[in-house]
Amino acid sequence: SFSRDEYVFVLGFNQDILPKMEKDISYINDAIKDEVSLYKTSYLNKRNKETLTYLLSNINNLFLSYKLSSPFSSFYKSSLINDLNLEIIKPDEDTLNKSNLYNKLRLAEKLDQYYLYGEKDNSLLKLFTHYKIPYNTYKNTFTGINNDTYLTNLPYPLKLSYTSLNAYNECAFKYYIKYVLKLEKYEDNFPAFIGSMYHRILQIYSRTNFDFEEEYQKYLETRELTLKEKLLLIRIKKDLLKLIETLKNQQLLTGYDEALYEKKIDIELDKKVSVVFTGTIDKIMYYKKIEDTYFTLIDYKTGFIDTHIEPMKYGLHMQLPVYLYLIHYSKVFANPIFTGIFYQNILFNYPTWTSKKDKEQIYKENLMLQGYATDDTSILERFDSTFEKSEYIKSMSYTEEKGFGTYAKTISNDLLYDLIQFTKKHISEKTDDILDAKFDINPKVYAGKNIACEFCQFKDLCYMKEIDQKYLDKVDDLSFLGGEE
Repeated sequence: SFSRDEYVFVLGFNQDILPKMEKDISYINDAIKDEVSLYKTSYLNKRNKETLTYLLSNINNLFLSYKLSSPFSSFYKSSLINDLNLEIIKPDEDTLNKSNLYNKLRLAEKLDQYYLYGEKDNSLLKLFTHYKIPYNTYKNTFTGINNDTYLTNLPYPLKLSYTSLNAYNECAFKYYIKYVLKLEKYEDNFPAFIGSMYHRILQIYSRTNFDFEEEYQKYLETRELTLKEKLLLIRIKKDLLKLIETLKNQQLLTGYDEALYEKKIDIELDKKVSVVFTGTIDKIMYYKKIEDTYFTLIDYKTGFIDTHIEPMKYGLHMQLPVYLYLIHYSKVFANPIFTGIFYQNILFNYPTWTSKKDKEQIYKENLMLQGYATDDTSILERFDSTFEKSEYIKSMSYTEEKGFGTYAKTISNDLLYDLIQFTKKHISEKTDDILDAKFDINPKVYAGKNIACEFCQFKDLCYMKEIDQKYLDKVDDLSFLGGEE
């Protein structure tokens, strides 16, 4: 109950809402309700009306309102209005003289109703004649953020990596959404689960006391699997065992008898706020000779591998150069000497085409290292004893007469230095841009392909236009290193 000085506002005083009207649509209809001692629909509706009438009549200060339409439906006023002879009070005519801002908002609303639903009332023409508003003229340009507030709210220290830097280079606004606003939704899907399992097993498989079945089952216990996933794991487990066997056979080809797995490296950058550039290298193979450490970097991949580093001119495809930078400027090794930077595929995609090669040969080639090796054969020979016709590095071949084969990818010491210095300079410059909050919508189109938007989750936020795209010419060599850039 309500006291005499309380005011009660009842919204939605419409037919079938207040009072709630029952319909004869139940499984037991009115024709047989007498036989089962149930109330008929007419009685229920009469009772609902009487109950509502009683409740409303006991409220001293009562205001009832109803609606006639919504964007998608029409409504009727409650039948109780006529039954009780209630007076309908219509609102005063809108004089449109209360607020210019409110009138502009009203104009936008009425234009929506007109363009979307064809509804036009008397005030639309008056408002449209009197006001000019930027209706339907949305601009997607990034207007910037307060730099002091932005820097104050950065995490301490700010951590950058190859992944975040690559996102920024593909599109600065993508970085802003993912790493500043943090709107990326994490999905714990099965492929990610399998990828993590592979990395975990490959991190520990070379240990003396490694028990595959124990580690495999321990990892599976971290997730509740569906029947479909359990069936897929039958082949995945078989492939993983074969991968481990292949990696052990490859180890027989190399003189690099020591390795670091999942090695995390941090480099502090000299900036106006605390910034750390970080990276985790899947595998570092090395051997020590007096004070020198000869090293090879390997990054595991589960999909298509593109070894081209020429796009690094624009800050793209820089994962392997970034790893070189991390080794060079960290204290992992006192005197590191480069041997190679490679990707290695760890998932075998079974061929669906007819091939002259048998499946075992395709499998073997699929797991070979892909990337760049030193052009110093005295160093390379210790890492890959078969380098003259390599069984370890894809496309690697060498003869005394002709040197390295046409498709062999090698790096000289001079080029190595230029790669590292270019990477250092690029990381520093892009870090400055990030700290200056330069987050324009600028998706890169490299060699005619929009690489920024292809798999972007944030297309509904940026409203990218053709004019926003930045077209980059294909780069065919590394002549820009140490010079143009």
